[in-house]
Amino acid sequence: MRSYTSSFKRLFLVFLIFPLVVSLWGFALPCIYEETFLGELKHKIELLRTTDSPRIILVGGSAIAFGVDSDLLEEQLPGFHVVNFGMYAALGTSVMLDISQAYIKNGDIVILIPELQKQTLSGYFDADVMWQALDGDFGEILHLPKEKIIALAGSFFAFAGQKLRCFVKGEKMMPSSVYAKSSFNEHGDVASPLCERNIMPNGVDIGMMVEYNEDTMDEWYVERLQEYYDLLMKKGATLWYGICPVNKAAIVEDDTLERYYEAILEKTDIPILGNPNDSAMAKEWFYDTNFHLNNSGKIVYTKQLIEAIKAMLSDSSQTMVDTLEMPTIQFPVAEEGDDSDEDCFVYKKTEEGYVVIEVMEEKERLIVPAHHDGEAVVVIESMACNAREIVIQANIRRIMNGAFAGCDNLEKIIMEQTSPSLCQVSFDLLEGTNADVYVPMALVNGYKTDYFWSIHSHRIHGLK
Repeated sequence: MRSYTSSFKRLFLVFLIFPLVVSLWGFALPCIYEETFLGELKHKIELLRTTDSPRIILVGGSAIAFGVDSDLLEEQLPGFHVVNFGMYAALGTSVMLDISQAYIKNGDIVILIPELQKQTLSGYFDADVMWQALDGDFGEILHLPKEKIIALAGSFFAFAGQKLRCFVKGEKMMPSSVYAKSSFNEHGDVASPLCERNIMPNGVDIGMMVEYNEDTMDEWYVERLQEYYDLLMKKGATLWYGICPVNKAAIVEDDTLERYYEAILEKTDIPILGNPNDSAMAKEWFYDTNFHLNNSGKIVYTKQLIEAIKAMLSDSSQTMVDTLEMPTIQFPVAEEGDDSDEDCFVYKKTEEGYVVIEVMEEKERLIVPAHHDGEAVVVIESMACNAREIVIQANIRRIMNGAFAGCDNLEKIIMEQTSPSLCQVSFDLLEGTNADVYVPMALVNGYKTDYFWSIHSHRIHGLK
């Protein structure tokens, strides 16, 4: 009996101490996400804390991080300090509202400009991504509502375990693409020479088309908007609903554009800023998504924003911004690659000019070819097959959502692209398959911190 009691006590101590040890790993170990795109959130929060009033605060996702030149805003709207509080759609719009409302001051002008996606126009929240953004500034948890804190608690051990693994290996997440903290300037804008022109195949991301539909906004989102508006009004601040830049080539139906924003006016008390039609911009102004502007497009959009703000403020002064030449779109160059499995696929040419592929012949290991009829293969539409491994060569620029659905035997999706952002994927990439993604060991951190791939970080592994 004494032995049984002693064993029970030891087991009890293990269960009591283990969570405390893991908590120590998560909170006390050095930051590993400091240099990532998400690592910028702490700087943006500090700007909210310390920037003097009067202020113009832009709240939203990465479309605003890429789409606004805050220096130009301050130049054309003297007297205002600008804070770009645009971050990342995977965090969710709701968390940006939760955090920003704690730092809004009397006299602030807050402009909410979310991307037009069902995810961002909802109560979506990703706890795994939020831990990465909070790494090194955990006090912001106190500004989150109870349901988000509970979600964070549920994913904490995975976060702490990742930090411990990196600490033991002496590693730190160090992105090498535009999606890094080093790409942001002092206002919180993405300011990188890499964003010169549209790099999407034919200038549009066909995996994330845009439909203006008031049903895209869920009921929770509308209620949260009104709550946010009421709170800011009590603080003596102003809230306007801004219009996100959208690649016109990605809009499924453009005749519902104004109706979409009319729904905001009908369902909330929030005024609309600007003309909704101005938000639909030519594809030449974009960079790597249908919402991310390139450096020239940023100036065009910022000018629109300045003029809209001046109209709301009854400011009749002229907006002096130079007209820029529209950058050209360069079609992806056909890369060298292994075409030995070319006969295993069926191809079709789309109106956009690139090739989409589907599996025709079964093999245990399939290599997606680099060319067909002398042209580059750049998009994967569907790969339903019995293969155990599928090799995605560096030429592939877009993998459609659910491309591997029905691949019941698939275990490995092997990526050969050395620049993760050059192969665009979306949230439902791995829908319908149990396969994981494998990349060269040296690229694991790059994929796990990339804008497109980070949402799948828990299923990304290094090739041994």
